[in-house]
Amino acid sequence: MDTDVTLSGEINELTGMAKFFGKMMGGTFKKACAKDLDALKQYIENGLND
Repeated sequence: MDTDVTLSGEINELTGMAKFFGKMMGGTFKKACAKDLDALKQYIENGLND
């Protein structure tokens, strides 16, 4: 059994320095989220196979 999960979102209304730092840290945030989701996938798969 396969389950597909799609997450989509955006952060709006950033201004000034928050907008600058948001653009600067966007790639790092995406990588951190991907790593966390991979870890969640592993946890779920291992937990279901016990």
